[in-house]
Amino acid sequence: MKKQCQAFVESSGARCKQHAVRGSCYCWAHQPKVPILASAIISAVIGAIISLFVFELWREFFPSHEQKELRLARSEISDLQQDIQQVKRKPEFQPFVNDVAVTDFTDINFPTSLGVRTVRQASIVIPTTDSQQRLKLSIRNVGNLPADKLTVVVRFPSGLSFNIGSAWHSMAFITRTEKEVQPDRTGISYYIDSAHVIDPGAYFSCDSIVIESEVTKPLIVPLNVEVSSLLAEKHRFNLVVVFVPGTGEPFVSK
Repeated sequence: MKKQCQAFVESSGARCKQHAVRGSCYCWAHQPKVPILASAIISAVIGAIISLFVFELWREFFPSHEQKELRLARSEISDLQQDIQQVKRKPEFQPFVNDVAVTDFTDINFPTSLGVRTVRQASIVIPTTDSQQRLKLSIRNVGNLPADKLTVVVRFPSGLSFNIGSAWHSMAFITRTEKEVQPDRTGISYYIDSAHVIDPGAYFSCDSIVIESEVTKPLIVPLNVEVSSLLAEKHRFNLVVVFVPGTGEPFVSK
């Protein structure tokens, strides 16, 4: 049996004859106003949230032409930013000769079939009184990414008398002419590989190089050095090592 509304009419004092709403003591006309207003506001908020969700869902699965172009532009910008970060992060190499950092370079650019190449040239003066000239070559990773599979190639001028450590391996070069390909006899080349990853700031020390010559006057030894590793551009250095009779510390000539 339905309950009667518990409200009373102010004018007559008689009890309201309407049926009460289920779960309440009053009919619709005599419901408290505050809960109704709150319920209406909550319903409006929930409706707005649902409408927004449906709208975003529709945009996700059925994007407009402008939205597709915007997504493509954002994707391209993201890829470009990643490429820039990869360019910024790479191994970089600096040579050391007899523990002296070679930093004062002259960059020489020359064209090749593969594009413009850059060779960094510097001169190192080494005073000596020994009958044999020991040449210590080290490579430091001054980049911000580890150098994996590091390889150092050194090219000596032909006719130079020297001994080289067993870690070095001989390497042949060829020259091309219009008629044929033949061995390049203008120099003697060796390469050495690092068995370990060279972390940023770490050094790779090459095996010994000993030049069999007593220095009574300046002895000029040009060395072409190439350094390469994964994720790094090949670094090319023309190091002109000048042995002079006398004593003192090695230094980079400016």
